[in-house]
Amino acid sequence: MTHNSVAIQPATHEHTYELHTTYFNYDPSNGAVIGRNEVVGQFVRRPARGGQCADAVEWLGCRAGNAASRQEPIADWREMPFAKGFAYTFDFEAELGKFPIDVSSIPRDFDGWFFYVHILDAHNQFDILRTRRYGKADELSKPGDSVVRDHSEQFELEDWSPLFRSQFDRSSKINVTTWTGVGEYAGHAANVLYYRCDDVPMQVEAPATEMRMTGITSYHGHIYLDHETGTLLGGDLFEYVILTSGYQHREVYLKLLR
Repeated sequence: MTHNSVAIQPATHEHTYELHTTYFNYDPSNGAVIGRNEVVGQFVRRPARGGQCADAVEWLGCRAGNAASRQEPIADWREMPFAKGFAYTFDFEAELGKFPIDVSSIPRDFDGWFFYVHILDAHNQFDILRTRRYGKADELSKPGDSVVRDHSEQFELEDWSPLFRSQFDRSSKINVTTWTGVGEYAGHAANVLYYRCDDVPMQVEAPATEMRMTGITSYHGHIYLDHETGTLLGGDLFEYVILTSGYQHREVYLKLLR
């Protein structure tokens, strides 16, 4: 039996995932890495009560660490106590726009921001791109099919004052998802999706310092689905941000633990 749909399906069993993000900061004068931040979190997805298009999500914990170079080991990790037990129901077909999860309990500091972006990454790419309503996943009926999405069909970022506010030009149309074929991932036969979004203008404001930066962001990555069951096995995201203040890229890896 094969799973001939890449559209998202509500969880039928409990699954635990790990999400690992690495941020690389670069010296704009010579391109050298001048800092690295890593964020690692684990969360559980369970069937949601009374929701046909939703999962119950609970974060088991999240930690962050810093290093001065690309290769330097991280000596001290910071646990985020507010992340443990953070739970919500995520509706795949909810109205986009304002983020549908209450994040008011997350502190408005850098660790809080890292955790908030972790939540976004867990759903914006690996879930929303597989919805019928916004990801047009029902149009991906066989390997080789592609769909073009409107970049406006993403969640808006929360205002994270006093640290910063981010805004994007959501008129970008270069947002493509392709069912590339069937491959192997973590020992499983897997349906493979490739997605990309190019050159989205953005503006970042830091209210505390009255700093304003402009630039662009581009990203691409993969989503791996079990060929037999359609279960999300993992995925990746590679984002490149060029601002007037410098250059940053980040790598995000999602994997199914059990």
